[in-house]
Amino acid sequence: MKRLLVTALAGLAVVHGGAFLAVWELPYVSDHLTYRDVGRKLDNVFHIGQKIDSLRDKREARRRENEEIFTERRKAR
Repeated sequence: MKRLLVTALAGLAVVHGGAFLAVWELPYVSDHLTYRDVGRKLDNVFHIGQKIDSLRDKREARRRENEEIFTERRKAR
């Protein structure tokens, strides 16, 4: 009896949901807001997409310094 009651309630929920969706009309929106638009607008405010190469620049400078030190030591031999 319990299964019959649960099955009946589930069936009523499906029927009710179907009837609701059949009657309900979605409003028409000509310009949908997408994730890309939100990302672009946030990027204008917070500069999320901007890449900061400060670490890369520091590594490049250290590499040049190390090469200079290496060549000086090599010449000193």
